[in-house]
Amino acid sequence: MLAATRNLSVSHTKDCSYEEIEDQVIAIIRKHVLNILSRGKLHMESLNWLFARSSRPGEFDYTDCCDLLDVHPDLIRIRLQYEFYRQQLVFTDKFTGVLPPVLVDEVATLHIQDSVKVVQQIWSNPGTDSFPEEFKKIDTVKVIECLSLEGIIAINGERMYITGRTPKNPQNFNWSRYWNFYD
Repeated sequence: MLAATRNLSVSHTKDCSYEEIEDQVIAIIRKHVLNILSRGKLHMESLNWLFARSSRPGEFDYTDCCDLLDVHPDLIRIRLQYEFYRQQLVFTDKFTGVLPPVLVDEVATLHIQDSVKVVQQIWSNPGTDSFPEEFKKIDTVKVIECLSLEGIIAINGERMYITGRTPKNPQNFNWSRYWNFYD
């Protein structure tokens, strides 16, 4: 993180306000999010930066950025997954992302066999309409139906997304209230 701090465009961090550093860190996150949503040529790199905890040497790590902003990293990840659903983005390249513990716990309390495995697969492959061969022994139709009824996943046509908590009425939906325990 020390090397990344030197890469901030503020000439001398000791001479600038914390607000200026926050603005630059927000800009870093925003750049990656826009890369992902616009499906730019670096979208996979940005997906891995945000979801797989990878960064280049001397670059701010995603969790470092969140620490500086006092935001839980999984909150933005979950919100971005919801945005994938809203924009109906389909990812042909699977990215590796660790399922947030809060989702693992929430899914596990439902006591649906193999549900965590199914949710992990959709988390790392938003917009998927199928499962790999290793899922043949799992009744994915039943698991998906149960998870959809619970609002953990949302389905549009054949496409599946992890929304965490799908709103019953999207017109009057305040996403941050659904995840206020991250405050």
